[in-house]
Amino acid sequence: ALGIDPVHFGVITVFNLLIGLMTPPYGLQMYLLCRIANISMLEFWRYVWPIFLTMLFALGLTTLFPPIATWLPNLILPVR
Repeated sequence: ALGIDPVHFGVITVFNLLIGLMTPPYGLQMYLLCRIANISMLEFWRYVWPIFLTMLFALGLTTLFPPIATWLPNLILPVR
C-alpha cells in the first residue's frame, strides 16, 4: 500500500535491530557480552567499533539503494 518492497523493509528492520542491540542505553547484546566476558563497555567498544561502522555503512547503502537488498530474492524467485 505504501510502495515499499517487503523484503527491503525486512532487511532495514533487521539492520536497525542489530545496531540497536549493540548500542546503549538498550544495548542488550552489549551488556550481555560484557557480563559474560567480564570486560568493561570501553573494552567492548575497542574491539567492536569497526563492525559497528561497517553495519552503519551497510544500513545506509541498503536504505538508499533498495536493489542491494532485493537482488538475491529476485534471482531465486524472479518477478513475473
